[in-house]
Amino acid sequence: MIYAGAPMYRADQKHALNKLGRVLVQYYDLVEVTGNITVLPPWLHEEDEDAPNCRAGTCGYARTGIDIAIFDDDGKRLQPFETGEICVHGPAVMLGYDNNPDVNTKAFKHDWFHTGDLGHLDREGFLYITGRSSDMYISGGSNV
Repeated sequence: MIYAGAPMYRADQKHALNKLGRVLVQYYDLVEVTGNITVLPPWLHEEDEDAPNCRAGTCGYARTGIDIAIFDDDGKRLQPFETGEICVHGPAVMLGYDNNPDVNTKAFKHDWFHTGDLGHLDREGFLYITGRSSDMYISGGSNV
């Protein structure tokens, strides 16, 4: 059972694991990246946070062909556990927004696609999302 788009509350994860078994798979993805960016497979979902395979709180590790880095506002690549903007690189990342050079300039800095999401990587490469750099979205052509 795949869940994506938003994290699943831990209580809901535990309930699903108890009822369904270890069948949960989490994806972190964006429209701008074909497929998904990260995966958290079933064997890393556990009811018990102290279990050796439990990766509660993370959205997984980079899928094949995707590189993930965390950058600060100045374009410096951050170390594990340092929070900054989640950036991705790889053949599944779109080439750019059609006829929108200003947005492309902002989204593609330092040869990486900037997601607008904030987070950090741990030492094993698991991604943790902690927020958004901007909570603005477009609805019906208007910035909200």
